[in-house]
Amino acid sequence: MLIKTSVWKATMVAMMHLRGVLSRNFGVILAHTSIILPSGAMLVREVRACVSVTPTIELQAGEIEFVNFDTSSDVPSCPCL
Repeated sequence: MLIKTSVWKATMVAMMHLRGVLSRNFGVILAHTSIILPSGAMLVREVRACVSVTPTIELQAGEIEFVNFDTSSDVPSCPCL
């Protein structure tokens, strides 16, 4: 099930903070068009079909939704694309 959400904004400070506290198998969806991984890499919008949704986490900087993805596979080559 995909997240349907409006555009969220986060400051670079908030993103740096998130990268520090999240484990490596979490990414952040911003503007629901791309996924920002803790490494700073970006995955294209279509990859969203391969991720499973976790509950929304609310932060003081605003509401940012997280997705869990499988780090054991090559996500950009996932069969759902």
